Amino acid sequence: MTVGGCMPPCRPDHAMFGQWTLQTMRDLDIRSTDEDTPVNLVVGQAVRIHLPASPATGHAWELEGSVPPLLDMEADPGLAPFPSGAPRAGGDTQTWRLRAVGPGRIVLDFVSRRDWAATMAPTRRARFVIDIIAPAPASDGA
Repeated sequence: MTVGGCMPPCRPDHAMFGQWTLQTMRDLDIRSTDEDTPVNLVVGQAVRIHLPASPATGHAWELEGSVPPLLDMEADPGLAPFPSGAPRAGGDTQTWRLRAVGPGRIVLDFVSRRDWAATMAPTRRARFVIDIIAPAPASDGA
């Protein structure tokens, strides 16, 4: 299964990402459970990456390395509480919001470690491979 960002109704008149159009593209939400799933974006589309955090134990996620040049960081990681009515053991979620600004393939590596153990090996890793495609030219209707 491919993780993509088109929500119905998808229009076939602009071929981008299959038959999807930028007007119908929504932010794409991915989680650690999506690690082995191909992720596809269109230039201009945003992705939110949600990773489980446990601030009480000091575990926090960080992006390993810098943001690839094909993405712009729109929201630095922050703790977002789980929605009410959906209690989860372990706490909160750290969320990054990035927007695709150029076509290509990028790899985002995240590591989780305790704040006071920055020099120690990470306790968890998450890797996302993201393919970004350029939008198809708009037809002039002729």
